[in-house]
Amino acid sequence: MSSKLLSDEDLADVRQETLQNFTTEADLELGKLSHNLQAVNEYCKEAVNEYRKKEEVYLARVSDLNQVTKERDEQSKNVDTLRKARLSEFMSGFALITTKLKELYQMITLGGDAELELVDSLNPFSKGIVFSVRPPKKTWKNISNL
Repeated sequence: MSSKLLSDEDLADVRQETLQNFTTEADLELGKLSHNLQAVNEYCKEAVNEYRKKEEVYLARVSDLNQVTKERDEQSKNVDTLRKARLSEFMSGFALITTKLKELYQMITLGGDAELELVDSLNPFSKGIVFSVRPPKKTWKNISNL
């Protein structure tokens, strides 16, 4: 093997050629990276735009939900108010009817007794009423066939 020594000029040419090759390769890689970066930037822009659209839809639906929830709460309060009024009116009417029925039955039977009672006093609209009478000098009887 013969070893050939390069002159300083030849060595400088080799170094310059190698440096140019490295520079060319680096420029090619930089071009590829630049292209990839542009593609990533476009993808990110599309993703951000899509996010903004979805966020807008989400915020609109949250607003709709809040409005519907508010309306539901108002209607629920109205229903509760109506239920309380219905119960109050029913109970005052029931008490009046019970009193008048008792008076009328005592007058008709000359001393008998009558009662109207709620089957379920906690929920008077669910089970109905029981009508019981006690003729003079007799025991209480439920009247269920009215």
